[in-house]
Amino acid sequence: DVRFLLEALHGQVTRAAQDGFLPANEAKHWIKEIRHILVLLHIEFFNNLGQHALQQGQPGQARLAFERGVQYLRKQPEPVLYSAQLQLLEGQLARANSTVLANSKQTEAEANELTEGLKAVDADAEWKKKVIYD
Repeated sequence: DVRFLLEALHGQVTRAAQDGFLPANEAKHWIKEIRHILVLLHIEFFNNLGQHALQQGQPGQARLAFERGVQYLRKQPEPVLYSAQLQLLEGQLARANSTVLANSKQTEAEANELTEGLKAVDADAEWKKKVIYD
């Protein structure tokens, strides 16, 4: 909702400058401020989305949110302004990545009934193949 309001304000400032109600240099200043606020809004959105996913025990979703945030910040025309936020999101991305990797190693190491059943079926299939082809 806030994003739509800011985008509408951006449009109004642009229109006011085109119609001559607002001097061009002042319009540029306000457009720059609105864009900065929009970037901060997106940073907060991706950060909150990732934190919520981590709290819900979904590190894969958190990693995706943090990756999108990092990509968004790297695409900015002035990335130096957001270097602190970029470092924060990259740190959270690394933490989410390590959690995902740790979880995947745990699931690979676990032997469950399904994998045991598949191994048994494969063993049965081997002797059947030998009988058929011999």
